[in-house]
Amino acid sequence: MSENFIEIKDLRFSYINDLEDPPVKTEVLKGVTLNIRKGEFLAVLGHNGSGKSTL
Repeated sequence: MSENFIEIKDLRFSYINDLEDPPVKTEVLKGVTLNIRKGEFLAVLGHNGSGKSTL
């Protein structure tokens, strides 16, 4: 097996929308694990606000 080119383990990301009253915390990524080997391709698909750009 070839080495991982990109390796992500248990990635989490959240943001706080302080325009709401009270402010609302939204977790957009939770427990993401990803291994990409050299030469592999990855397509990230999902609904608006699902964390694609954050990833």
